[in-house]
Amino acid sequence: NDNSDMILSMEQMDQLVKLHSVFQETLRMYFSQFKPLMVKRDMVVDWGGGKTSKHKKKKKKKYLLKKSFAQILHYDANLFEDPETFVWDRFLGVHSFQNRVTGKKWVDPIRSFGSGAHACPGRRFIAYEFKALMVHLFLRFDMRLVNKEEEHPGRDLNMEGMGMSHPAKDVFVELRRKE
Repeated sequence: NDNSDMILSMEQMDQLVKLHSVFQETLRMYFSQFKPLMVKRDMVVDWGGGKTSKHKKKKKKKYLLKKSFAQILHYDANLFEDPETFVWDRFLGVHSFQNRVTGKKWVDPIRSFGSGAHACPGRRFIAYEFKALMVHLFLRFDMRLVNKEEEHPGRDLNMEGMGMSHPAKDVFVELRRKE
């Protein structure tokens, strides 16, 4: 049974709800973007607060990088239970999340592609592209982690702000073409 030329319709890809949940959780955990803000007047930035904090003087017309709203929202413990853990089925059958403190309901709390009038017009396309790629990989290859017992590698904080976070160390996967 050769599935190498398989073509999936958008309706069929919409039925891949488990894969979509993995996609959403990946975006939630690994989306990483900094927004540059121009400093309009000389200021002192407190990097952490408290008596031991490091202060940095920023001059006018320099840039300061800040985490995007999406990054803050994606790791909100009041919205997502155990936000530091990858939970592949977190979005399975869930159409909204409610903040446990404020009660505010978020219909679409994943903001990797923006929202409202400023949402990326290609956001659905990339979800379909991801699903199509994964389906073809699953159909063509047997895959396994080389070291299943190895702990989650965490994120490389040196790459924060570059779109998607990278793992702190390589994760090895063995691929074998299916017969």
